[in-house]
Amino acid sequence: MLLQLLALLPYALCIPRAAVKAPNGPQGPAGAVLKYDLLQNNYPGATYGAFLATYADPCLNSNMSCNHNNEMQTYLPDSASQAANGEITIKAERHSDGWITSARLESYQLWTTAQDPSIKNRGYLEVRATLPAKVNGGDFTGSWPAIWMLGNGNGAGWPAHGEIDIVEMVNGNPKCVMSTHSSSHHGGNPQHPPANP
Repeated sequence: MLLQLLALLPYALCIPRAAVKAPNGPQGPAGAVLKYDLLQNNYPGATYGAFLATYADPCLNSNMSCNHNNEMQTYLPDSASQAANGEITIKAERHSDGWITSARLESYQLWTTAQDPSIKNRGYLEVRATLPAKVNGGDFTGSWPAIWMLGNGNGAGWPAHGEIDIVEMVNGNPKCVMSTHSSSHHGGNPQHPPANP
């Protein structure tokens, strides 16, 4: 379904939480209406809203059975939590023994635009997120928080089914990275919006 959603207009706020209060309601194009609040709605089988917190071992060169990048952290469901207002927090942590933990939230088989004909082929998705960044130099080496969507099969057959990277914050660099991946543009060669390097 993702390839059908290339008309989707992702919106991400990469702003410090203390400096700006998020506006109420959809902020998208004229006529945008809230159809699904993926944080507030209760979806069967989900941990938080329409998302399932999943467990995953580190995905290093020695463990090629996994479906995510060469990552050193262990994904633990307990590394995510949800506040009463619906806000989800993911805590990444390097433990004293060097072990790195974080959380991975998925909506696979819980929610999809295909479940509603009015948004199946065209829709608007709004994401509000605060991501770690170092604005005065330095970086969070190895930190790569990302919000993205995959096509059918949750990554099976990637990149043919497509991927939309709504926002990625690479190593804490305060620059939002957005891109699309497809059969012709994937890995280190995705397509970026014109104003996004």
